[in-house]
Amino acid sequence: MTRPLDRLLVSIQQLQQGDFTQSVQFMGHDEIGKLGDAYDVMVQKIKGLIQDNYLTRIGQRDAELKALQAQMNPHFLYNTLNTIYWAAHQRQEPVIAEMVYALSQFLRLRLNDGKDVVSLEQEFALIEHYLHIQQHRFGDRLSYEIMLDESLRSMMIPKLILQPLVENSLMHGIEQVQSGFVQVSAAVVEDAVVLTVTDNGKGMSADVLAGVEARLSGFTTASTDGVTAQTLPSDPTTPPPPRHGFALQNIQERLDMFYHSESSLTIRSREGLGTSVSIRLPYDKSNKGE
Repeated sequence: MTRPLDRLLVSIQQLQQGDFTQSVQFMGHDEIGKLGDAYDVMVQKIKGLIQDNYLTRIGQRDAELKALQAQMNPHFLYNTLNTIYWAAHQRQEPVIAEMVYALSQFLRLRLNDGKDVVSLEQEFALIEHYLHIQQHRFGDRLSYEIMLDESLRSMMIPKLILQPLVENSLMHGIEQVQSGFVQVSAAVVEDAVVLTVTDNGKGMSADVLAGVEARLSGFTTASTDGVTAQTLPSDPTTPPPPRHGFALQNIQERLDMFYHSESSLTIRSREGLGTSVSIRLPYDKSNKGE
């Protein structure tokens, strides 16, 4: 009776020294045997918990390192762009200097210190810098107008829900026309805030709209004055077309996460006459930035 207990005592002492390979493996089925089995199970559980804790801490440190690197890289980029900006000024290249400045501000606003929400004022500033850069590319072919209701400047929204729509307008609409115009607006309409991106670009054919419809489930369509309108679903389950639907699906999913069923996204498009995308959000006067 004492020999198994002596073995158990020696094993416990080894365990205290950090040896987690310990196991007494008593063969009997009496109380001492049950004690040995319980001890072996306990050692394995402790070993597993320590291993899990170790892996968790390694993962946490890895995540902290990646976060630090993510913070360092933008700072390096901003500093580099700032150097290029001043070099362009010294060489009397104001156009290049303006583009570099706009790019640095665009990236700063886009990253937003890792935050998922921005004020409407910040989102519109990002769009303005983006369009300023694109205007150097398109030249006289592109003009734009940005209208933000003063009362909405501090309203907080998910970041990057408008800029991808502006990018779509340029990629799929303005590139196809000789004289392009993009309008971005935010206004209070009754009890809602309506954000709209409108262009006079190529527009979508009925077939393209039907392709978007086929890949986005649960939405309704309507026609007003010959203009096809589509309200996208709050829970799309089918992937949209890669060229025309990916950004819309991404925006819709983020709106759903932020506003649940209180938001909507509507597209109006007519081939040859352009496209308009509207986002309707609940108007909460208390939704203000600090």
